[in-house]
Amino acid sequence: LARQGESGGDPWTWQKLQADVVNSTTILAPVSGLSFIVQPETSYIVDIIGAFQSAAVTTGWAMALDIPSGTVLGHMTTVTTGTTAGVVEQIADNSTTNVTPATRTANQDTPFVARFHLLSGAIGGPVQVQFRSENAGIAITIRAALTLMGHRAI
Repeated sequence: LARQGESGGDPWTWQKLQADVVNSTTILAPVSGLSFIVQPETSYIVDIIGAFQSAAVTTGWAMALDIPSGTVLGHMTTVTTGTTAGVVEQIADNSTTNVTPATRTANQDTPFVARFHLLSGAIGGPVQVQFRSENAGIAITIRAALTLMGHRAI
């Protein structure tokens, strides 16, 4: 096994979101600009760090990965009220076990972090970051320039 730097380069790849992305539905939708290609039968760690806004204090959100094949496990964490953390798990492709129940302040940048482990199956291809609102008609905005995605094949 090679340690970071032994293979002659940084094993992490980073992307910065170029523009805000909005979703006001309860259906997972792409975070346009945050995707990457996986090779078949390869394991990946995916870290996402950034900020979001909710149009209503009473509306939370969820984030997940859509993968071409294989398995994915992970979670997204953010502050929901005061200093209370809200956690959303992903245990299957293109789905989450729940959504956060609220957000600390409406229309204000709120930090979040997400980490996923992805084991691609026999089919490689694009992995797409997705998100959804807790409540239909209430906008969730993933903020540009504050969102970075790193992934590393292991």
